[in-house]
Amino acid sequence: MGTVEVQPVNSNFMRPFKTVTIRFGKPMRMDGVVNPDDPMEGHDHTQCRAFTDQLMREIARLSEREYVDDYVPSRSAAQAA
Repeated sequence: MGTVEVQPVNSNFMRPFKTVTIRFGKPMRMDGVVNPDDPMEGHDHTQCRAFTDQLMREIARLSEREYVDDYVPSRSAAQAA
C-alpha cells in the first residue's frame, strides 16, 4: 500500500520519502497435478477458478481493498461482443 503516493498514475517521476507498506500472507498452494508429464490430465477448471477466487480474496484482505468478483472476458468473448 502507498505505491500511488510514491509514483502517481501517469506520472513519470517518483516522489521519494513516502511510506510503502508490504504485507505477506500465509503461503497458499493448489493441489499438485496428477501427471507431471501431462499437467492437463485430470484438470478441473472449477478447482482452478475456486483457488483463484480464494487467492484474490486473500490479496484483497491483505491490501484492505474490496474484493471484486469480476473477471476480464477472454479475447474470443470480447471479439464476439
